[in-house]
Amino acid sequence: HTYGRRLTEGKMEKAPKLLDTVVENHFVDKYGERHYRWVHDKIQEAALDVRPIRESFQLDIGTSLYYSLDPVQLEEDLFTVVDLINTGNVQKRSEYAEVNLRAAEKAAAVSAYDAASKYASHGIELLGKNRWVESRSLTVKLYTVSAET
Repeated sequence: HTYGRRLTEGKMEKAPKLLDTVVENHFVDKYGERHYRWVHDKIQEAALDVRPIRESFQLDIGTSLYYSLDPVQLEEDLFTVVDLINTGNVQKRSEYAEVNLRAAEKAAAVSAYDAASKYASHGIELLGKNRWVESRSLTVKLYTVSAET
């Protein structure tokens, strides 16, 4: 995850100060050592719906979570992290196709076929036109999950 560390350098250092501020202002509650939750759904919606910064903010948060959570935490929050990345990934960066595959497989395993299809389709879209040449194995896996759901 060297790429992820480089991507989030500087941003992660500011995160604890930002989190302290939003906790102090009662936008989020802290529970446990490293867990936070919005105090109300409407606050979350408002924070994530600021139009000019919405996409880049969601991508930054999703990317930071993806590269900073330990594997167990990431697996627990996989759908949230992937949704944040997908919403904010306006440049359609292909490196997130793999995490969409993981989310699609996890959704299919619990019979959430609509969600599995959505994640697989998004992963296919992220790979671009040369997917069969550049990422053949991943392309096959994504199409397989898509066909099964």
